[in-house]
Amino acid sequence: MERYSDRKLDELSRIVLPIELRKRLGIEIGANVALHPVCGMIVLKTKGYEEAKEWNASKVDELGRIELSVELRQKLNWQVRSDIAIYYLGDETVILKRV
Repeated sequence: MERYSDRKLDELSRIVLPIELRKRLGIEIGANVALHPVCGMIVLKTKGYEEAKEWNASKVDELGRIELSVELRQKLNWQVRSDIAIYYLGDETVILKRV
């Protein structure tokens, strides 16, 4: 597991995915990613989630941000301005974990 960076959730519950990570994963502006809470973390996948109904979708905006839904944040007890570590696992999978 490779740690990419630490970011903060902004006031609209968005987090910026580092451009290096977006390039590595081939994530373009407007692309959909899937988010799923697991053990206090969020698993983010770019592929292979289409059949999973429990995943939340988020679209990458023009600044490389994804929005975390209120429901997702409440499940994990994440607040606005929380510090979030971003890890790359390979296989189009990223972990977001509160620091």
